[in-house]
Amino acid sequence: MSGIIDTVGSKSGIVGSDVYPAGHVIQVKHSQSFLAQSFDTDVDTILTVTMTNVLASSMCICLWGLTTYHPLTQAGFEGYVFRDSTNLHLSDTSNTEAVCFHYSSATGRYSQGGGSIQDTSPTTGTNIYTLKGSSYASTTTTIGHDGLSSLTVMEIAQ
Repeated sequence: MSGIIDTVGSKSGIVGSDVYPAGHVIQVKHSQSFLAQSFDTDVDTILTVTMTNVLASSMCICLWGLTTYHPLTQAGFEGYVFRDSTNLHLSDTSNTEAVCFHYSSATGRYSQGGGSIQDTSPTTGTNIYTLKGSSYASTTTTIGHDGLSSLTVMEIAQ
């Protein structure tokens, strides 16, 4: 029998009609790529994860990781996590605040980074989470160069 709970102590096994205890992982979806992708100062999509049947009482946690390569000096990369058209950076109202930033003052440098951000108010139903990126200071930056880009989203019961 499944670990789905209707009321404390009982399990129905019918997904969608049950109540999940706080902290329960309802679903996890993941996307990854080893493909290299170059960026200019436009904000472009790196990876996308679609969460379906998200409950009104849930939150989602997004985890990401990526490798960047800076071929020029004074080069940088800015990463963003969006739910649909909303930038999840908590202090951002203009959709321009990055959740991660890589910078190199030397030619030919690699950097790795990752992090997480909590989406406390996902839309009930379908949510599309997107890891996006852009180059900093009008230089070209490459992600996924000899490395992996990944985006994982977990729906958690509250």
